[in-house]
Order: sequence, then C-alpha cells, then structure tokens
Amino acid sequence: LSLDGIEVMAGLKSLEDSRHNKSTNGGAWHQEYGSWMIEGTPSLPYSGFARDLVEVELNMRLRRSRILAALKPNQIAPTTT
Repeated sequence: LSLDGIEVMAGLKSLEDSRHNKSTNGGAWHQEYGSWMIEGTPSLPYSGFARDLVEVELNMRLRRSRILAALKPNQIAPTTT
C-alpha cells in the first residue's frame, strides 16, 4: 500500500494542464476515499452520439496510461470499473 496519492494526483493534474489539448477529452483527477485513492474521470462529459461509445474505451486507456506513467517503478495502480 502506497500513501503517495496526493503527490501522484498533483503530478497528474500538472501533466494534464501542460500536455492536454482542451478540445479533446482527457482526464480529470480527484481524491477518492482517503489520501491513497485517486479517481480519474473524463474531463468532458459525453454526449448522446454513437461515437461516444468508442470514446469511452479510448479515454479509459488514456487515463490508465497516464496514471501508470506517473507512478514510481515499484508501484502499481489496481483499478475497478
């Protein structure tokens, strides 16, 4: 168990602000229960179009890759969906 949630989340928010194109759907990072859990949600809401069904999986993969990149080599991020 790693208690680096606050530091990881700050790094994710910083990277999101500096690298993400605001016209596309990236990730928004929030503290979940306790200081050791991080929640990633889409930065923009989905609409009611069929293309959004494809967008959901792409966005989940993007957020997963970003959180893995923000972790130290000896850390993992178990996920639930």
